Amino acid sequence: MKLTIATFNVQNKYKLKDYSGIDSYGDHVKELVEFINDNNIDIMGIQELTSNYKRRLLKFINNKYKIVGKYRFTWLGNLIPIIKKYNETNSIITNKKILNVKTIHLPFFPRLPRIVTMLYIKVNNKKLRVINTHLEHRKKSIRAKQLIRIINILKKDSIDTILMGDFNTIVEDIEFNDFIDKLNKLNYKRVDINIPTHKVRKLPIDHIFIPNKWEINNVSIPKLNSKISDHKPIIIEVTI
Repeated sequence: MKLTIATFNVQNKYKLKDYSGIDSYGDHVKELVEFINDNNIDIMGIQELTSNYKRRLLKFINNKYKIVGKYRFTWLGNLIPIIKKYNETNSIITNKKILNVKTIHLPFFPRLPRIVTMLYIKVNNKKLRVINTHLEHRKKSIRAKQLIRIINILKKDSIDTILMGDFNTIVEDIEFNDFIDKLNKLNYKRVDINIPTHKVRKLPIDHIFIPNKWEINNVSIPKLNSKISDHKPIIIEVTI
C-alpha cells in the first residue's frame, strides 16, 4: 500500500492584518489547494496556519479532505487581536478515515507555546498515527526539551507513526542528532533530505520521520515559483 505524505510551513505573515492567504503576490490558499491536488497528497502536516487562512482553506479544499488541529492558545486566542496573529495551528490534512485527534503542549516557557497535533487514522484497516509539530526557533535549550517530550510521546504507543514538521534545527546540531539516534532505537528513520527547505536561512530544517520498515519510493522538494511561503514543501511516497 502506498501513501503520499507531505509537510509544509505555509508562513504566518503576521505583519499583514488578519492574514487570509492573500497578499500582494497572490492567493496562496488557492495555490496550496492546487499543490495538494496536483500531488495527490494523502497526509500533509501544515505549520503556521492561522484562523483566517484555515477558514479560506476549508472553503476551497476538496471535500474528500479533512483538516484537524487545535490552536496553540486554544480558539479563545482568536478573539484577542494581539494574540490572534500568533495563534497558529499545526494542522494535519488527510483524505483517510479519522479515528481520533489530540493536542499536546510542549515545554515552551518563556517563549510562545508550541504544540504537537496527533492524529490517528485508518488506512486499509491498518491504524496509523500522524504527528505534526513546529519547534522553538531561537532558544536551543527549549527546543532540546521539546525534542525529549516528543520522544516520550512516541515511547508511549508502539503504533506505526509518521512524525513531521518544522523542527527549526539541522542534523548537525548535537541535540537533533541525538534525537535522530534515539528515534533509530525506536525503529524510526529520518527521510534523508539535505537540501535547504528554508529559503532565507538556506537550511534543511523541515523533516519527516517514518518507521524503518517502510520503503521510501520517492522524495522531492518542489521549487514553487510563488511567494506562498519562506519554506519549501517536502513530499515523499512510501510503501507500508
